[in-house]
Amino acid sequence: MKFKKISAVLGTILMTGLTLGTAAAASYPAPFVESGVANVAIVYGTGAGVSSLDMVQAGNIQTSLGSSVKGGTTTTVDGGEAFTLEKTSNNFNFNEDLDTIYSSLDDEDMDFLADGTYDDGDIDEDYTQTITLSDATLSLFADNDYDADKTPTIGFKWTNGDDILSYTIEFDDTIALSDMNETDMPLMGNEYYVLSADANTIELLDSAEKVSIMEGESLTVGGLSVSIYSIDSTGVRFSVDGEKN
Repeated sequence: MKFKKISAVLGTILMTGLTLGTAAAASYPAPFVESGVANVAIVYGTGAGVSSLDMVQAGNIQTSLGSSVKGGTTTTVDGGEAFTLEKTSNNFNFNEDLDTIYSSLDDEDMDFLADGTYDDGDIDEDYTQTITLSDATLSLFADNDYDADKTPTIGFKWTNGDDILSYTIEFDDTIALSDMNETDMPLMGNEYYVLSADANTIELLDSAEKVSIMEGESLTVGGLSVSIYSIDSTGVRFSVDGEKN
């Protein structure tokens, strides 16, 4: 009888455990992830005497829960172009890199990356344009610069100075930098006036209007009245709307 009573007690405990386990399985991934938001921290052991499987299984749990996490607030773009980094057959999964779905973008993805020709002055070169994405990892992080309460957040995290993406324009042949001066250079669907170009820096203006003016003469440039009031061996002095420079 004694053994039977113990058996009955154990059976009751097992039945209770089964009930709790079944209830937890039915609501999984809650309470760890609810409405697409994570509220969990996964801890595993390291060091002497700890099996490496501890880390492996923690990673499996992390991946499983991460698959139920949804994106944050919807971002809308006002003007310009927008491209969503997803495919119907493939979305971002936890612990994957930003360049997993698209490693780069080109003219098939965004119109402003269209191929073209840089044709101005002494330059006549065809070019292609691409955007390359970084390998930042979708991870769980807590950062008081992002959230003062350091709430664990799933997302891509960058620190100051990290590259998020890189834009490249590639010409068929090498262009002499000196030939770029005072030309209209195409970039990302627009043209920019090259004020100067050297091995270290290219100075660009989003617009430029070239005029010729004599000392004492006044012209309207960009809606402003410009005149030269002094020319000597050290330079030229001019005024803009009556303000002398």
